[in-house]
Amino acid sequence: MGNRYDTRYDYRIATIDDVSDIMDFIRAEWGENHILANDRKLFIWQYGCQEYGDDSTINVVLMTEKDGQIVGLIGFIPYSNNKACLHISTAITKIRANDVMPMAGIELMRRQVALVGEKVNFASGTNPNTILPIFQKVFKHKVGYMEQYYILNLELDNTIAAPCFDDYIDDFYEYPYILKEISSFGDLSNSYDLNEKNEHMSIKSPEFINKRYFEHPYYTYRKWLINDFDNKTVGVIFGREITIGVSKILRIVDYRGDLVYLEKIGRALHDLLKSEKYEYVDLMVSDLSNYNIQQAGFNKLNPDGKTIIPHYFEPFVKANIKNYYQNNGDVVIFKADGDQDRPNRVPRE
Repeated sequence: MGNRYDTRYDYRIATIDDVSDIMDFIRAEWGENHILANDRKLFIWQYGCQEYGDDSTINVVLMTEKDGQIVGLIGFIPYSNNKACLHISTAITKIRANDVMPMAGIELMRRQVALVGEKVNFASGTNPNTILPIFQKVFKHKVGYMEQYYILNLELDNTIAAPCFDDYIDDFYEYPYILKEISSFGDLSNSYDLNEKNEHMSIKSPEFINKRYFEHPYYTYRKWLINDFDNKTVGVIFGREITIGVSKILRIVDYRGDLVYLEKIGRALHDLLKSEKYEYVDLMVSDLSNYNIQQAGFNKLNPDGKTIIPHYFEPFVKANIKNYYQNNGDVVIFKADGDQDRPNRVPRE
């Protein structure tokens, strides 16, 4: 049985035939320079289902007038195609500015859940003034802002970061764990079981991992296996280098494995900082309170403190931010979850 919204609107999951109209809607309602309004290749890569052999479905829930005109949309990133234990991140969310029924945005969010049927929904980059209160008050999600951890390379001058050394702790525990860089998905799948389930970790399929970190249309990610003292692979780190001027940094944007192993790679990360001449390495996550990654030498950033570890690089802004998240599951959110590690400007070919 429908409700009052069904008398005016239809709700459905988009197809490839809707992409041009969706991009036009984003351009009109969000901004003409939004990358997803201008880069069809990135849009289809991000919201398409090509990793599962589906070239038709687009992971966007549409709210339309009866004549098909788009009124609102919610894009989402599914981490697998397993409906029984589906984890997703909702991403771009927009309702037309004018001529909509009251509370239409909340109704669209309800319809998204009904149409997609996810078990867990989490995302960072959530607008704290608009969407975040709805997730918290209406949908009863946990909300907060992401924690940012960093390790400085004390052999280099700081041009990207602006650290205050008054409370910086340069220390880590020595554990016999090493980082082994890999370049292909075959190297990864032959070394580590991507279907392994771990506490506080989201469920991501091998197909998703391959698409996200080995087939990105613009970004190149570096991947390292974490190997223990028996040379067994116990985890995987995904990182992206960012260069500003003559300096570069490494952002750890995702991880697979038991989270406890992030505590044990202090020596390996410090060696990597020096060998690659990174100014610093950082890690942004929702909540690691059950773990002691300070053992690896990570310092936790106070976003209101004196130390600056930038977040925005396209364009570069030398400032701290509070990156808000919503989460209805018991999973740790990483920087690259959802659409948070993507270009903001159309790259030059």
